[in-house]
Amino acid sequence: MYQARQRSARTLDPPTGPGPVRPARSRLARVALLLAPLVGLGVLMGVLLFGDLVHTVSGGVPVDSLAVEDVTLTPGEIELHVRNDGQLPVTIGQVMVDDAFRPFTTSAPTLGRLSSATVAVPYPWQPAIPVRVAVLTSTGTVIQHEIRSPSLTPTAAPATLGMLALIGLTMATFPVALGLLWLPFLRRASSRVTGAVLAFTLGLLAFLLVDSTAEGLNLAAGLGSGLNGIGVFALGALGALAIFAGVASLGSSRGGSGMRLAWVIAIGIGLHNLGEGLAVGTAMRIGEVALGAALVIGFAIHNLTEGVAIAAPLARDPQASLPGRPASRDRWTLLLIAGAAGLPAVPGLWLGGLTSGGVWAVLGLGVAAGAIAQVVLAVGRLVVRKPSPLAAASFTAAVGLMYVTGLLA
Repeated sequence: MYQARQRSARTLDPPTGPGPVRPARSRLARVALLLAPLVGLGVLMGVLLFGDLVHTVSGGVPVDSLAVEDVTLTPGEIELHVRNDGQLPVTIGQVMVDDAFRPFTTSAPTLGRLSSATVAVPYPWQPAIPVRVAVLTSTGTVIQHEIRSPSLTPTAAPATLGMLALIGLTMATFPVALGLLWLPFLRRASSRVTGAVLAFTLGLLAFLLVDSTAEGLNLAAGLGSGLNGIGVFALGALGALAIFAGVASLGSSRGGSGMRLAWVIAIGIGLHNLGEGLAVGTAMRIGEVALGAALVIGFAIHNLTEGVAIAAPLARDPQASLPGRPASRDRWTLLLIAGAAGLPAVPGLWLGGLTSGGVWAVLGLGVAAGAIAQVVLAVGRLVVRKPSPLAAASFTAAVGLMYVTGLLA
């Protein structure tokens, strides 16, 4: 009996030695099964791209395509920065300025796909007098570009950088800080009033989301088909939305949920102000001084109301200002929040005013749109908890105010 029990126990005990080793052939088979769909897809893409099947059916032939990404104006010279955004190599044959052929030099006579080159044309342009430039390729394709209000292209001199930084502070950082001055009033208001202010904030941010998306898509259209400007914008927007959603889901910070939401709103508005700086800098770069001045005024009014958007969650959360906390620390925190919301306008002005922007400008506006979308979701969750007619009216008033101030820009 005892021997039978020992025999059954030995049968139930798990093996203590090393388990059976899978042959290497089975592992290779699993890897092959994993890679087979990818290899098959690569073969299909190769047949479609290099077999020229689409052109065989349609009978179409690709044409030359050239995008003028930027123009640099110096005394007596026009410099075009072009990129081949088509399928075929492009050879620059001739250049016309105001319907007359002009001598030119180029850094690369023939451009492969997505390659770029600089075309320098001696021409006595005059400030504020429009200039029409046309680039003719070797196949006879004409790419036209109009310089509506020529002016000297800004350079990265210390005085220029300082002036652009001052414009950024005036149109973004200072107005946001002024909007935060309403925080003491909001802290003394009732919950009904602070709920209406949050709805007002949601209206501001929703309008900013539409505005950022429209600006980004408009700029993306100018990149040409080769760089897929819509894809660049989507990459920035969806990537920022995912990253901000992950950051917002982290544990609560020391300042409480209201302080955390205020920081999220400030960072989202800061990314939007980066796009606003790009718009103002680009307008100044291409000589649209009047447009640039109008944009600064309009964006300054925008940013004053955006300061209210940051102050609303701070007023709603009593933990955002602790009883034993020094008032000076509160002031420094508010200054840091105002800086996060307004200071990104400065590098935006530098990028737009001193460079062509191009892909980076579209990507930046995409990031701004994604960040604003995440903030809209965060604030929207607070507003929908206690909907009211006052909140609905406040939301509508915010959208209307942003539309009216946008007319000034």
